[in-house]
Amino acid sequence: LLRFFPKDNFELNSWYDSHQTLVWALGLETSVMVFLFIAMTILVSLCIVSGLLLFFDKVQLDLSSFWILGASRDSLESAAGRFFILLALSSVLFGLVMGFGFLMAIEIYGIEILPAVFVDRQIPVFITLKGVLVSFFIPFGIGVMFLFWVLRSFKGKVDYLERVRSVG
Repeated sequence: LLRFFPKDNFELNSWYDSHQTLVWALGLETSVMVFLFIAMTILVSLCIVSGLLLFFDKVQLDLSSFWILGASRDSLESAAGRFFILLALSSVLFGLVMGFGFLMAIEIYGIEILPAVFVDRQIPVFITLKGVLVSFFIPFGIGVMFLFWVLRSFKGKVDYLERVRSVG
C-alpha cells in the first residue's frame, strides 16, 4: 500500500484528530449534564425535605391523639417512619409509571424533529433495566435518607402534651 503513496506525503489521521472541536463539545455537554443532574438532585432533595417537614408538622397532632390513647413514642415514630417509607415508595413507583407512559407516548406519537438526512428522525426511546433501577433507587434512596433525617430532627423536639393543649 505504501508503494502507491510517497512516504513524504503519507499521514495517518484518526477521527479524534480530525474532529477535536466536536470531541471537546461532547465533553462539555457531558460536564453540563452532570452539573444539571446534581443541581436537580439537590432541588428535589430540598423539595422532599420541605414537604416532609410541613407534612410531619400536620401529622404531629394525629400522633399526639394516638399518644393520649396509650401508644408509646417508639411505636408512633416507627409507624410514622413506615408510613413515610410507603409514601416515598408509592410516589416513586407512580413517577416511574407516568414516565414510562410518557416515553411510550413519545415512541408512538412522537414528531419528527431531526432533518431528513437522518434515518431515525424521532426522539429515540431506549429503556433498559439498569435505567429503570437507577430511576427507582436514586429518588427512593434520597427520599428515605431525608425521611430519617426529618424523623431524627423531630424525635427529641416533639412534646405531645403541649400539642394537645394547643388544640383547645
